[in-house]
Amino acid sequence: MIRASYRAAVFWIAANDDTEWLEIVRDGRPDPISVSAALVIDLFGVDEAKFRADLRREIDNQRAKSP
Repeated sequence: MIRASYRAAVFWIAANDDTEWLEIVRDGRPDPISVSAALVIDLFGVDEAKFRADLRREIDNQRAKSP
C-alpha cells in the first residue's frame, strides 16, 4: 500500500482519474478542477496552479513511460 502523500495523490489522479478538465480553456480561463483534484488541493494545502503544473508533468511522465 502506498502511504498517503501529495506525490502519490498526483500519481493516482494522473493514472486513474479523468483529467480532461486540465486541458480545457474557455474564455481564457481553465476549466474547473475535478472533485478528486479539489480534495488533494485541500488535504495537502497546495495552490491550484502548482497542482495543475504537477499533474501535467506527471501525465507527461506516465505517457512517456507507456509503450
